[in-house]
Amino acid sequence: MAAFPLPFQTATPPSAIFLYTCRKTIPLFPFMPERPSEKTFNVKEVIFLRYCALNGFTLYCRTPRLRNIANRLSEEKKENSMAQITLDKTDLKILQVLQSNGRLTNVELSERVALSPSPCLRRLKQLEDAGIIRQYAALLSPQEIKLGLQAFIRVSIDKSGELRDRFAQTVQTWPEVLSCFALTGETDYLLHTFFPDMNAFSHFVLDTLLSHPGVQDAKSSFVLKELKNTTALPLGHLQTTA
Repeated sequence: MAAFPLPFQTATPPSAIFLYTCRKTIPLFPFMPERPSEKTFNVKEVIFLRYCALNGFTLYCRTPRLRNIANRLSEEKKENSMAQITLDKTDLKILQVLQSNGRLTNVELSERVALSPSPCLRRLKQLEDAGIIRQYAALLSPQEIKLGLQAFIRVSIDKSGELRDRFAQTVQTWPEVLSCFALTGETDYLLHTFFPDMNAFSHFVLDTLLSHPGVQDAKSSFVLKELKNTTALPLGHLQTTA
């Protein structure tokens, strides 16, 4: 495997940095000592890491120090992308089409938005890097997987900051809860939940939710019928500035 040469001397252990590109992991040095000496990275290394991060390379780092700086630069790239990107009519069209069908290939998407494939892919990558497109997912039918009971649960929490933090962490581990919202007013949180039947609902409320030390009260409302259910966000307010 060919080594990727550095244009400067480095104090970083040779086994510490990897550059991932073109589906290959390429060591940046031609040798890999088993026990490299621990040294701090210098300014030139930081410049090199910054160059890699800001130009789309993914860094795989073995040492915690380099992992931290690579993660920080990745977040910096995302923040810069979000600050710099300006959505035009074509970008909005891409978002509109993908919100209705996220499985389209790049060629199919380019045809829908009247672009050639290359610029379409470039725009799509920019939208992803900027965090505007958060993720792609499959939307399942609850009824088809036997989750016919849908409920909204209003939860009141103890005013202790520690218990609130514990609840915020614990709710992430409950698979029955699809969404949890912090609210103004008398209710602290609103949970959107799905269950196969009333027994499962009762078990969750009595044995899981109310047993949490921070929960003081819970009130439930069951969904009788869905009149509208969409994941597509409105984009009309952006068209005036595009």
